[in-house]
Amino acid sequence: MESEAYRHHRYNFRLGVLNGTMFVFGVSFMHPVTIIPNFVLQFTDSKVLVGLSSVLHVGGWCLPQILAAGYVESLRRKKPLYVIGNSVRLLLTALALVFIFYFYASRPLLGLGLFMAIFGVAHLCGGVAGLAYMEMAGAMIPPHRRGAYFSYRFLFGGSILTVLAGFIIKEVLKDQERFPFPFNYELLFGLGWLMMAVGVGLFCLTRETPTEVLPEPKSFRSRLYELPVLLRTDSRLRRIVVNRLFGMFSRMSWPFFIVFALEDVGLKEEVVGTFLIVQTVGGFMGNIMWGKVSTLMGNRAVIRLSSAFEIAVPLYAALIGAWLMKYGKDLDPTGLS
Repeated sequence: MESEAYRHHRYNFRLGVLNGTMFVFGVSFMHPVTIIPNFVLQFTDSKVLVGLSSVLHVGGWCLPQILAAGYVESLRRKKPLYVIGNSVRLLLTALALVFIFYFYASRPLLGLGLFMAIFGVAHLCGGVAGLAYMEMAGAMIPPHRRGAYFSYRFLFGGSILTVLAGFIIKEVLKDQERFPFPFNYELLFGLGWLMMAVGVGLFCLTRETPTEVLPEPKSFRSRLYELPVLLRTDSRLRRIVVNRLFGMFSRMSWPFFIVFALEDVGLKEEVVGTFLIVQTVGGFMGNIMWGKVSTLMGNRAVIRLSSAFEIAVPLYAALIGAWLMKYGKDLDPTGLS
């Protein structure tokens, strides 16, 4: 493949790995399953708001992609959209943090409401930027290098540095004298925001090759009309969509695990960092395990088995909860940390 994109692919590969490493490292300090739900708990006992704070991340990533897919495909250059989308995302994230920390003492519910509203819009911008990113990555990285590209991003950002973030979070939340609330979260979120900004800046340095052949642009309305037809006629697509939907229903319970650990089990707040570490190590080990399963049994087996395990997670948590309700009174709360 002799093309401008191929000539730049090594340079773009390195920058893309650095981008993913720093960006995911930053997101770890605002993790939607552990950090954000626990942060919302400082302002309200509403479990609806706790769950919503986590859903904003997933919904913000997916929803704009449905709306903007046709527009992004019609662009010769996707990088300007990536830059604008992530710049607005970072700006709104900073604004959301300013509001919640400004109002936390005088009008906490107002601060929380403004935080969640602006944070949600920020994630919507991130979803548009993410769509542009995936288009760019597909064009810049040759097919035979994409596996290594995303593996390195996960190894350094999603594994090594996320574990480091877990230890930092644990120490900051543990030392209430040096890092009282809300300074502890200001520090964590500020550090996360800075790392995300560095990651976005690195990707802005990539060299994009304009798309020569563009698909025929389609309106949002035409895409909506196509969707039911595709689901009705393509059984494989229908099964994939159903699988993803049930997976998302299972993941709706994830932000409540940390709530359960803090409120019902009685663990201390620094366990949030431990949750992140365990989750990251589990994800890393799982990738190795599922890679072996894929080699021996095929990718379909990976989807089936991983879906079964995903369904089992909330069931396992429910069993632990039932056990604690019956025998938890015999536990010594002073030993929990």
